[in-house]
Amino acid sequence: MLGLALAGRVFAQQVMDEAGGNRIKTPQELFNERHLSPAEVDALVDRAIQQMQFDRDESTRHQAIDSLIPVGPWAAKAIPLLVEYIERGEWAGNAMEALQAMGDAAAPAYVQLLASPNPRRRQSIAATRLAPPLTSPELFDAYERVLHDKYWCVRSEAVWGLVGYGSKAVPILKSAYLEDSAPAVRSNALFGLAAIRPIGRDVAQLFVAALSDPATDVRVAAVVAMNNPDPPDDAYVPALVQASSDPSMQVRESVAGSLANIAPRVPAQFQQATAALRKLEEDPSESARRWAVLGIQRLHLLPLKPKHPPEFTGSQQQTTEFDRDCFGKQP
Repeated sequence: MLGLALAGRVFAQQVMDEAGGNRIKTPQELFNERHLSPAEVDALVDRAIQQMQFDRDESTRHQAIDSLIPVGPWAAKAIPLLVEYIERGEWAGNAMEALQAMGDAAAPAYVQLLASPNPRRRQSIAATRLAPPLTSPELFDAYERVLHDKYWCVRSEAVWGLVGYGSKAVPILKSAYLEDSAPAVRSNALFGLAAIRPIGRDVAQLFVAALSDPATDVRVAAVVAMNNPDPPDDAYVPALVQASSDPSMQVRESVAGSLANIAPRVPAQFQQATAALRKLEEDPSESARRWAVLGIQRLHLLPLKPKHPPEFTGSQQQTTEFDRDCFGKQP
């Protein structure tokens, strides 16, 4: 019963993080609160392994896997069995979650699974990141190999595995943006670079250059990438002002949100940023207008008197690659 009590809803509990915000307690924190001895932990894991191997009841096997999730790296002896479950597709999502909680201890298993001949499995494995920090050089190399996978949806997920390695991944992610033909990969490369602190000038310039990408989704990603906690680069506001005239309404509404967040942090460019927001208040897109008004109000300025904007004749078409089946007729 102890294992069942540790799984499921208890993971929604929140704690205050070091920055003063809320975060979800890690499974390990919740597990530690029960003050279990090493012997009790070992017994719990052994019991779960026995149930996973020999119990005929499907729900019991499912619950046994879930009971390992809060144990994290202390359940490492169950890794080979969890890999078996994943490879045969039985409660694979739960087994992946158990592996994920183990962090670096599960790195060899991830290397094995990322080499699967099944592209859908490679995608699902790449999409389930291990708990940081990551140190395994073998797993880093595996993610880098997957970043050159035949299928764009597998490559796009590999980006986030590399992000767990911090600054070591920056050159590879820059290359992924510059060289990959798939908008989904280029977009995720920008998001991944924005998640690695601190952001260097070379990366900031890459965000600015990406505003000229032919794919709408990538230009949106570039705008969002600029809206990060690091001090804004001097080139951001002029580039976003120019992007406020982008033919895509998705880009323009993203620009409104980013400008509102960046403007207070760049006093020398505040007027330039607010002028662009004023322009977006009269944008043909209702969504862009709404974001611009919210931005103006966030800056403690009064919105313009609403008026009906002229009809917009530019392209509103979104990219469709994200909606297509990446694998086609493949298994």
